[in-house]
Amino acid sequence: MINIAVTDRSIPSGASGVAAVAVIPARGGRSLASRLGVLAALALVPMAVTLAATAPELGTTSPYGVVSDTFTNSNTSPQTIIDGDVCFTTGPTTPPLSITGATVTPCPPATGVDQGLALADLNGQAPCLSLGAGAVALDTVIIGANPPGVIPPGCYSSGGAMDITVSTTVTLDGPGVYIFRPGGALTTGADSAVVLANGACASDVFWAPVGGTTIGANATLSITPTFVGNILDAAGISLGHFANLTGRALAFGGTVTTDANTITVPTCAGVNSITIVKNTIGGDGAFDFSSNTLTPSPFTITTTANTGSQVFRPLLVPGVYDVTETVPAGWSQTSATCSDGSPVSAINLADGEAVICTFTNTLNVAGTGSITIVKNTIGGDGAFDFSSNTLTPSPFTITTVANTGSQNFAGLIAGVYDVAETLPVGWTLNSATCSDGSPVDAIDLANGETVICTFTNQMLAAPIPVPGLSRIGLLILLSLMLLTMAQVYRRKPLSSRR
Repeated sequence: MINIAVTDRSIPSGASGVAAVAVIPARGGRSLASRLGVLAALALVPMAVTLAATAPELGTTSPYGVVSDTFTNSNTSPQTIIDGDVCFTTGPTTPPLSITGATVTPCPPATGVDQGLALADLNGQAPCLSLGAGAVALDTVIIGANPPGVIPPGCYSSGGAMDITVSTTVTLDGPGVYIFRPGGALTTGADSAVVLANGACASDVFWAPVGGTTIGANATLSITPTFVGNILDAAGISLGHFANLTGRALAFGGTVTTDANTITVPTCAGVNSITIVKNTIGGDGAFDFSSNTLTPSPFTITTTANTGSQVFRPLLVPGVYDVTETVPAGWSQTSATCSDGSPVSAINLADGEAVICTFTNTLNVAGTGSITIVKNTIGGDGAFDFSSNTLTPSPFTITTVANTGSQNFAGLIAGVYDVAETLPVGWTLNSATCSDGSPVDAIDLANGETVICTFTNQMLAAPIPVPGLSRIGLLILLSLMLLTMAQVYRRKPLSSRR
């Protein structure tokens, strides 16, 4: 088999370096010339880039090493050891030697829901690099300049089964998320292995085959993993004798078969990561977020039992990241804080750091309280403007008729409200009181309470008008003043006129 990989040197940092992969059979009578013709044709095909994949939320399945409807165990010596929880409806005749976590019968329905959601997430991620239209042997695939079977982080699919040849090794190379989506079964040969290198973590590896999963047997007991990752496969999962799985066998509704295996639920150091936690008060919902620096964006967190989360790992450091929530109608954001003190708009991530940013929203339930603003006037009617920081609409105007008017605010939840009047010219405020004794700038409304706040204004008295004089009136007044002065002058003795 000839495996062709074309590398696109223009791929940005953070993307896998694979542009195209061709797996060309060397059998079937095709000549070397015809195969080279295929290579020439490939040079004309636009190159596809495998961008970084993202890990789905496993939810309630996270602590489980085995999720199954029927759990079958062949307890030949040495016996099966499971480091994690186990759930089933029908259990094995001979149980494993050791289960360090809980044994739950039957599997909680939430595990099935969460397995389905995670699987939908895996199958919905794009772009996902196709490794071939038919069956693909992962140990023969060449990615970029890597040797056969050395695979960088990314999403990989095939039109048929994915296999690993007997006694070969597939290496997952580098930190990041690995997603494998076989269009058929997932089968690994005896004494084969899938191993991690250069920071790859089993928690970040996901297998989502369409058909059943069969992990090959080992000739001898292995104390190191022979297969890694989370297998999500309701069609059934079977682990061969002595197989050592660092991962999860999640087959809700299906069968998990073990045979002297070691299954260890994986953990990865949470370093170089940002976790967005959504907490809710009053109910659950779906909450949309966006980011200029995190991928994927936008993303949605759906809460169950008032919480949900999305993990971004690994991230380039040092770096500044951001996240913004679009608060849905009917909810208000109570708080948005990060564990390192960074604002959510500028999360300062250092090397080796794991930051948790928590958004808390409260469901706005329609209340049963009401506040009525009454305007009474003395001396006339008018239009009176009010404003509030807590009541809607604001500002508002009450126009009095026959010395009174009002504005009602209904459907209010319990809380403290305020209202203020802008006093118009020509009026004075006599009083502003509320029926429950609250001040108008801090109306303490209880659930179901009706409060009436009354503002009483009085019109100021108009000044008495001074009648004006016309020109003729002024001339008459001036003439009278001159006649009066003349009479006074004539009556004076002659001696005083000098």
